[in-house]
Amino acid sequence: MRLYVLLILLILGGCQSPSLPMLSTTRTEIVVDGHRYVVRHTDARAEAVRVSVAKPADKRVMIATAAKAIERASACQIRAGTLYGDQVMAEAFLDCLGQNGVTLSPRTTWRP
Repeated sequence: MRLYVLLILLILGGCQSPSLPMLSTTRTEIVVDGHRYVVRHTDARAEAVRVSVAKPADKRVMIATAAKAIERASACQIRAGTLYGDQVMAEAFLDCLGQNGVTLSPRTTWRP
């Protein structure tokens, strides 16, 4: 029984947890188009997690809503071509005025 309780707590604890690089960043809760998001961001990167219950929706619609949440919470624009995610979570690199940001470079991949 104790094992089941521990497993449930571990699973539920991971539902709204940020990725490792975002652990000590600014956290903002915001409502966009009726969906509640938790947005964590730095000057260069952001991730949004939808924490409200929603009917299954089109992936493009939910990513667009998450993009609005990221831009409102961070007060920065999303860098073109860097937004990705699904119906629940989205990540993007930011372009903040007055900030140097980061230089994006593709990682080397192995191709046979």
